[in-house]
Amino acid sequence: MKRMGVLITVICVCLSFFGCKTEQKVDFPADDAILLGSASAEKKVLVAFSPRCSLCQKLRPEMDKVVEMRPDIAFYMFLYPYRGAEDYRICNLALCAGSSEESLRILKDSEGWDYYSIPIADCGTERVERHLALLREKYGFPGTPIMILPSGKHASGAWKADVLIALIDGKAKQSGNRVYYSQ
Repeated sequence: MKRMGVLITVICVCLSFFGCKTEQKVDFPADDAILLGSASAEKKVLVAFSPRCSLCQKLRPEMDKVVEMRPDIAFYMFLYPYRGAEDYRICNLALCAGSSEESLRILKDSEGWDYYSIPIADCGTERVERHLALLREKYGFPGTPIMILPSGKHASGAWKADVLIALIDGKAKQSGNRVYYSQ
């Protein structure tokens, strides 16, 4: 019993330290995001994404599958370069691209790049800084990947497409590294 109390205390301290909320209204500047899916999709999911995050790399193809299977779902990716200078340069390059399609291509192609092979973007860093402010200050996200679902609930981690759909549709909920389906 004492161990359970310590665990609960540690979890509470971590959540309060990072200031991460578990549910909030989805209100974000969609025109500033990298769109994966259709802008007219009924269900919009905000995703905090980092190019050098291994879980993000696993999540990305699953998000592709979701939008292919369900055109009523769209992912609005906001870049969160928390893994150093390479991450920041890739995010800046992707956000300087002329379209979401080009941004998505850059994010995919960048997986093997090292710092010196990353092209330098010439559009300034304002968009990267806006994404950071949104994810850190407004939403209090400590890392990636974190999603805000249409219900306002948060989900984190790299889930398979069918699990993502269940979470987005409200037919499942996440607790730690497990997903529980509703009856």
